[in-house]
Amino acid sequence: MQGSHRNNFNFCSYFLGLFLLIDLCSPRFELRVEAGPLPLTHHMSSLHQTISTLGLSSSAAHVYLAGLELGAASVLELARKSKVKRTTIYGVLEELKARNLFETTKKGVKERLIMAAPERLVLLEKERLANLEKVLPDLKAIWNEPAEKPKVRYLEGLAGWEELQSEILTSKQPYLHISGSQKFFLQQIGQAKMISLLKSKDAAGIKRKVLVSHDFSTKNILGKTPDTLGEYRFLPDNQQVETQLYLYNGNRTAFFSPEPEIMIVIVENAAIYQLQEALFNTLWQKSTIIT
Repeated sequence: MQGSHRNNFNFCSYFLGLFLLIDLCSPRFELRVEAGPLPLTHHMSSLHQTISTLGLSSSAAHVYLAGLELGAASVLELARKSKVKRTTIYGVLEELKARNLFETTKKGVKERLIMAAPERLVLLEKERLANLEKVLPDLKAIWNEPAEKPKVRYLEGLAGWEELQSEILTSKQPYLHISGSQKFFLQQIGQAKMISLLKSKDAAGIKRKVLVSHDFSTKNILGKTPDTLGEYRFLPDNQQVETQLYLYNGNRTAFFSPEPEIMIVIVENAAIYQLQEALFNTLWQKSTIIT
């Protein structure tokens, strides 16, 4: 009898284990893992960054991109795909709605959202630019434009002197020049080059007023210069100098000294130019006409 009960128990245990195994293998017990949206690829990250520059918040850009991928989607689907919290997505949708970036449709009783075509983003940017252009005159009217900052350049040696003269020739405008003594310039530049330069200025039709020192070297070169457009005067006796000054192009002042080598400082500034021009004209009035 006891053996019979033991056999019945084993038989029942066998079938009970078999039923449990069948249940576990059935679809009802299938393990399902719902994958969330994958991290942004480099390409999607680049798209997100570009859209954000159009005035959309980061979250709005995420939702818009998610909507483009999903097509017609529910708010919940957009939240899951974009990883924007359900508690904040309605505010994000208001932001997109204000820019007409989606429309709603119904499928049965369910409401679906469809994002606007990407061309809408281009229209948005054009609208922003058009609005900015409308107010640009008003913005310029209240702009406190900063004063011009002087631009300073340094030139050295014979190459620097030639660059300065090239600028004067290119401008083709009258200029003012305090020449000072020619002694050191004749040593470093040479009389032939200086005479050739003056001929070039005459050929370009460049008029100039030149104040020179009253010394032998200067008188000597003036007597050998075929200068037709230059007007020369001697500096006042108490203003004899060996440095030089050029005022040219309407806003450039070039100061330079010939010793121990030619060193030139060019200041590009209208106010400084006007001051030096006034000083030049004062000296010009006190100078002696060369006959």
